[in-house]
Amino acid sequence: MSHVSRDLADTYSDRSIERARDFLIQRQQEIEDFNTRLDAAKATAAEMRVWIDKVELEESVAQAQLSRLQGELSDLLPELFGPEAAPTLPPRKVSNLLDVSDQWDEPPDFPDNDDNRIVALLARRAAE
Repeated sequence: MSHVSRDLADTYSDRSIERARDFLIQRQQEIEDFNTRLDAAKATAAEMRVWIDKVELEESVAQAQLSRLQGELSDLLPELFGPEAAPTLPPRKVSNLLDVSDQWDEPPDFPDNDDNRIVALLARRAAE
């Protein structure tokens, strides 16, 4: 019985109990530190989600503006897009104050060649 008493005394000694408490306190601190880092990670992920949504919205707006500009340019300069890519939108109304036919020179004649990338642009006449 003395061996059993001595083993119990060693197991539940003040030193052993203190060591077990220190271990549990350390584990508890580690869990608190982990939870703090986890909260910070959650906040960062939420911030990045908002940021991504904002960037995607800005990209969408920019794409819509680009599409609108391409539509306007195809109305103004159909030579760039060719007849098959011409939009089916109704023509824009021109103010009665301006005679549009007097504003543009005729494009210069270019010799025929195989390079179809060059597009003749109309020169704007100076105001009289």
